[in-house]
Amino acid sequence: MCLAIFVLTYFTCYFVVKAHYACTLAHVYRHVDSGLLRSYMPFKEDEEMKISVREMKENDIQQIVEYFTNATPEFLIGMGADPNKLPGKEKWMAILEREFRKANKEKDFYYIIWQIGKKSIGHSNINKIKFAKEAYMHLHLWRKENRQKGIGLQLIKETLPFYFRNFKLQELICEPYSLNPAANKTLVKIGFEFIKEYETTPGWINLHQKVNRYVMTKDRFEEKLKHRTTKNNPLKPFK
Repeated sequence: MCLAIFVLTYFTCYFVVKAHYACTLAHVYRHVDSGLLRSYMPFKEDEEMKISVREMKENDIQQIVEYFTNATPEFLIGMGADPNKLPGKEKWMAILEREFRKANKEKDFYYIIWQIGKKSIGHSNINKIKFAKEAYMHLHLWRKENRQKGIGLQLIKETLPFYFRNFKLQELICEPYSLNPAANKTLVKIGFEFIKEYETTPGWINLHQKVNRYVMTKDRFEEKLKHRTTKNNPLKPFK
């Protein structure tokens, strides 16, 4: 009889504690930034939350174009784009389809898709490309809920090798709107060098605006890459 009471008490306590732990963990998940939580938890990162980048495929073109064409004028102006400069959807898609088929040495535009798991969440691209010399980088997270979460830092880091290797760049330039604190802070953290603040038209669909000019040189990129080569991130400096 005593043994039965002991066993019953033991398992009752076990399940109460287990239920309390599950509730506590659920509460933490709801209130703690997911990226911060994953960095401290001892379990393997869920594949559905894995951040990755890849080259654009032809079937990505519509989603890239619709990010702009479906945006409100207020949103476009806020990112420094001129709504009046945007081509129509079909014309824009045709431009990118032609670019997709060009060899790298002939490209005017080149795109990288950003993903969480298998879901595309944004893109980066370069234009004003001078092969084996320089190019200008642009950064776009498509949805508001993914911005200012800290994921842009990792996405850009994973994107840079595509630009430097595929286009043999000596310099990569980025000119965010000077009053966009998130983009400016991220570029500095990655290792871009601030050059100057000035007024320009950064891209073919942009307004004339005040920007900050940042530059990443090939030598600086190679040096940064050496420090982040790990078993899980086996990128090597290119030759």
